Amino acid sequence: DNPPESVADILEPDAYQALEPVPLGRPFYDCRKLTHVADFIERMAGETDTNTNLPLQRMFRDWQNSSAAEEGHFCHHWRMSLREYMDPYGEPVLLAKPKPVFVGELPELEPGAATRGATLANYIHDFDRRVGYPMAWFFYMLCQKKVSTRIARAIYNDLQGAYAYLPPRDLKILNAWIDDPYVV
Repeated sequence: DNPPESVADILEPDAYQALEPVPLGRPFYDCRKLTHVADFIERMAGETDTNTNLPLQRMFRDWQNSSAAEEGHFCHHWRMSLREYMDPYGEPVLLAKPKPVFVGELPELEPGAATRGATLANYIHDFDRRVGYPMAWFFYMLCQKKVSTRIARAIYNDLQGAYAYLPPRDLKILNAWIDDPYVV
């Protein structure tokens, strides 16, 4: 109703009429980039100076060998946050970080000095039930700060005694982690 009188009125109007927003179309997801994660991780491994495996590769191996693999593929429970950029020296940097898809409240998994035996077993089994797969506590320990590495040591100490609340295949993974700890 009131056309602008100058260019300044167009660029910075004193008053304007607020209109109700009108959608231009249906909302949709725009996939900007598709990445083959195995190739990305191989590229990451190729850029390291050592011949050792990346912690991420070891975690994938541990997933495949654990009872968690019986409940579904890794991608059903985790997504990968991938970043690729150039550092200030012009060198390419590749980063990959697993992020859980679980949304909800997680139980507190911080054992006290007296937490062991059935209490500790109930802690980890409750955690696994809430997240939806066995050994969830272990993979959260590797990738998130929600589970302390002290929990793994407490479980290991428990299982060296009279307790046996992990399947043998999961115990083997825990023993390997105790011998050579890692986080992702």
